[in-house]
Amino acid sequence: MLSNTKKLVLIETSIFIFLLTIYIAIKDNYIRILPKCYVYENYNILCPSCGGSRCVINFLNGNFKDAFYYNPIICIMLYYLIIVNILYCFNTITKRNILKNLYPKWFYIVIWSFVLLIYGVLRNF
Repeated sequence: MLSNTKKLVLIETSIFIFLLTIYIAIKDNYIRILPKCYVYENYNILCPSCGGSRCVINFLNGNFKDAFYYNPIICIMLYYLIIVNILYCFNTITKRNILKNLYPKWFYIVIWSFVLLIYGVLRNF
């Protein structure tokens, strides 16, 4: 039987390979298959996630400056998720607790929601 650590690494690797395969398969067509922003199309208001698709696309292409320009909130979230995922895998494999306080907690969601709300209001002024 596989240990929990080996299972975690196997699952993480499988998900990464799956997402990388999908990205490579649709790399040239992703702009056409992504939906348009409903809020912007109907109300002409920029929502907090407007530019998020272009942010992720530029992030995946290595254009980190452009990614941050399109939507800094999504870009910061991507950095956070990558760092937390790497820390979690490292801590699980080495059985350490390095920077464990960065792991998601319930109040992070509250703070993140508040930041998104403020960002959505401020970007329409």
